[in-house]
Amino acid sequence: MNAVIGMTELLEDTKLNESQREYLRMVRESGEVLLELINDILDFSKIEAGKFMLDHIPFDLHEMIGDTTKSIAVRAHRKKLELALHIAPEVPHGIYGDPARLRQIMVNLIGNAIKFTERGEVVVEVSAEDRGKAALVKFLVRDTGIGISEDKRHFIFEAFEQADTSTTRRFGGTGLGLAITSRLVNLMGGTITVESKLDHGSKFSFEVEFPKAEGMEFRSASVTPEKLIGMNVLVVDDNSTNRKIVEEMLRVRGMSPIIVPSAAEAYWAMKDAQKAGSPIPLVLTDVNMPDVDGFMLIERIRESEELIQPVIMVLTSGDRTGDFARSAKLDVAAHLLKPVKQSELLEAIGNAFGINRLDEKITLANATPAKMASLKILVAEDAFANQMLARGLLEKWNHVVEIASNGREALHMLESESFDVILMDVQMPEMDGLEATAEIRKCQKQGELKHLNRNPIPIIAMTAHAMKGDRQRCLDAGMDAYISKPIRTAELHEVLFEFFPNTETTEENSQEIASPQGKYEAQAYRYFRPEEALKTVADDHDLLKIVIEAFLVECPTHQKNLETAAECSDFSTVRRLAHLIKGVCASLGGDEVMRLARGIEVDCEADNPTIDSEKITQLMEKLEELLKELRQFIEVSQ
Repeated sequence: MNAVIGMTELLEDTKLNESQREYLRMVRESGEVLLELINDILDFSKIEAGKFMLDHIPFDLHEMIGDTTKSIAVRAHRKKLELALHIAPEVPHGIYGDPARLRQIMVNLIGNAIKFTERGEVVVEVSAEDRGKAALVKFLVRDTGIGISEDKRHFIFEAFEQADTSTTRRFGGTGLGLAITSRLVNLMGGTITVESKLDHGSKFSFEVEFPKAEGMEFRSASVTPEKLIGMNVLVVDDNSTNRKIVEEMLRVRGMSPIIVPSAAEAYWAMKDAQKAGSPIPLVLTDVNMPDVDGFMLIERIRESEELIQPVIMVLTSGDRTGDFARSAKLDVAAHLLKPVKQSELLEAIGNAFGINRLDEKITLANATPAKMASLKILVAEDAFANQMLARGLLEKWNHVVEIASNGREALHMLESESFDVILMDVQMPEMDGLEATAEIRKCQKQGELKHLNRNPIPIIAMTAHAMKGDRQRCLDAGMDAYISKPIRTAELHEVLFEFFPNTETTEENSQEIASPQGKYEAQAYRYFRPEEALKTVADDHDLLKIVIEAFLVECPTHQKNLETAAECSDFSTVRRLAHLIKGVCASLGGDEVMRLARGIEVDCEADNPTIDSEKITQLMEKLEELLKELRQFIEVSQ
């Protein structure tokens, strides 16, 4: 199906008459519907068979929710619906969980709400209840759609069920979306409920407890620049839900929002503020408003000779032609696609007032206050890109780093060199991390390797598995600690500090890292997420370039070897290479490729291992797309 859809898209770029173009569009859309059906059936089958496994990795919950909602917003905008997102201030920024499957749940619920709503709004609300080292996160998706009758509500979470047959005829769908959603929530240890009344909309809510990812840096948790604290911001929006959401976003960030529902009231609010001696420096206005829209308001402000001219930003659904041209003419500072993320809003305001926080310097002393003495560290890792990543991060802390490409090589190096600590990848060729650790512990017990600086030497597992039971397997093999890929700077520093505490913080240990330039943010990527990759390298874009270039060098070999191993039904090699690709892509924010690689890895680890040629093909296609975007990123960053 991917090939059919891909070839159709290629054909659409050729010279066609209108009839041919329309036929191709129908083929492509039908193919996409069928692909969605196939994916739903595969997901449902895995869940029912108990073969479905969840990731356990740290991620920025606020950013994930915001990105997910924005990605589906175009569906709402096409139907002239208002799509609003409210994340309460108490919701933790960083949590451990499976972001891909949480995103799938949200896409299903928000997509359904949009599908079954013809007018009004769809609102996503997220709140949380603090539980110490964890948080009970509560999600609510409510709409003003067709609703569900009381007698139909009890079975909508069953497979292949919809409210009635007319719903299927009118709106389409398989009836699997909510069944998969319900089971995914259950797998996460949560519960999902629905409240609905026919013709009066629906409310779908679920809650899941997530461990907090404390001590890590997340984009959504950035500090508000001091120059913005107390700034008056005029917010103009006819939708009361949006007004309240934007008001809270600004207030939480220390700014002083002034909220009005119309262009007329906005103009008078500006005049009144100026008369009172406090002219408004920033106006944030919706574009689509009745009577007088956002651009008409901006024109009036720009034509006024009595008003001190403010910075103006617009909130838009992005579906009106000519908006950008009008914005340029009226000196609009930023276009923000609704629903706007808090981090996105803060960054746009900072840019407009010359306080671009991405251009500020971040010091490792701030990110990791407690410093340690320089260590000699052995990194056992088979992926070249991950070797460069580990070396780059550790050398920034003045550690000396040696690299081994597998467990056997690590053992040989330990026979002749002295190290303070070992970072050991779990899956490697020739001898994996578990075998190597067991051998090291055996040698130390027998009195060998006496030259090592510590006995027993600390061994820290690094793995992209992050599945139930992995941590225990590592500890059983003799490892002392465990960190999951993608490796986060704060987590790596924290685990090293546990073994080598040193409370002295010196200027020499603090290194400045130039933060990424705004042009990276502006570049549109489908398979590569620079913001996630930059978190892995502590916002060091030079190190990120090194890691990407290393992956671009090694990946063609991995692709060729993986295809050859698949043709020969070499399950072990396919599993290892899929694991390697998964780990590197996790570090680079290549979530889609990571999930595909993980699926192949899981198939090869099953009691009855299988190699699905279609999955291999799909992985290769998506991997090529990711590599293309990584090359674009390198070109842009030159």
